[in-house]
Amino acid sequence: MKKNILFILFFTVLSAFAAAFYFGGFNNKTTGEYRPDAQVNKAFDKATHAGAYFKYRRRSRADANGNIPMDGLVKAKKHIDQMRGASRDAGLWEWDWLGPSNIGGRIRTILPNPNNASILWIGSVSGGIWKSTNSGASWTPVDDFMTNLAITSMVFDPSTTSIMYAATGEGFYNFDALPGAGIFKSTDGGVTWNQLTSTNNNNFKYVNRLAAHPNPDSAGVIYCVTSTNRVYKTTSGGTYWDLKLNTATRPADIKIDPNNPNEVIVGCYGDVYLSGDYGETWTNQATGATNKLPSDGERCEVSFCPSNTNKIYVSMDRNGGEIWRSTDNGSI
Repeated sequence: MKKNILFILFFTVLSAFAAAFYFGGFNNKTTGEYRPDAQVNKAFDKATHAGAYFKYRRRSRADANGNIPMDGLVKAKKHIDQMRGASRDAGLWEWDWLGPSNIGGRIRTILPNPNNASILWIGSVSGGIWKSTNSGASWTPVDDFMTNLAITSMVFDPSTTSIMYAATGEGFYNFDALPGAGIFKSTDGGVTWNQLTSTNNNNFKYVNRLAAHPNPDSAGVIYCVTSTNRVYKTTSGGTYWDLKLNTATRPADIKIDPNNPNEVIVGCYGDVYLSGDYGETWTNQATGATNKLPSDGERCEVSFCPSNTNKIYVSMDRNGGEIWRSTDNGSI
């Protein structure tokens, strides 16, 4: 009799614990915890629970102390290269690619070759860099084992299309933003890519946009904007970077006037900055200009008019989307 009672008590406690595990504090539907288990997450889609999903993605990349090390991806890349070499030497790297071929990810940048219209490059977040040699009819991934695949922007060096730069890291406030590992450079037309050592730090963890000087005689002159509210410029092809501006809000875009490269414009989240001296001094067009832009807008994308250097356009996330234009060069 005592044994039966003990068995019943044990079974009751076990059942209660199992119920608590599934329906109570351990269940993600109650705690808001996302786990990569399809059965558990049937009613836990990423769009509805964006905050919890972001926390899960961050934890999956963090170390034992909860931090995401800036050089973690670089070290992982070196480790993967060692594994690939060892596997190839052992005859274990004999695989044929069967697909699928439609998993490039969000496309953040498109770069056509100015000397050959059939050659196109795209940079996609989580998909890396892809190349087409037939005007986009087919695409080939450049290197699926690059140190970082969160490509946000690509430009050619002013001097030659053999030298290319690729920025990494999404700093656009999207909940599923992927961190980057600085800026990468190719000197062989995009065949191989190497991280610029000068960008292996937290200031370049999220590089939203690159801009290259339009004149061929200005080799190595590149600008970039980062999520640390900074505008940088290099005149050495990325060997070192000079801080040119600390913005009040996060910058999302940067452009150089193709006809007058001493003029540079930066679009931020609510602010637009304009320089008329190669980025040495700046005017906030939302606060410091004569005819001011609205200061209550969100993300701003910017552009100079190629046919008229006095015209500047700003696309602003405000009231469902607005386009603003200056016909007097922003009144610099």
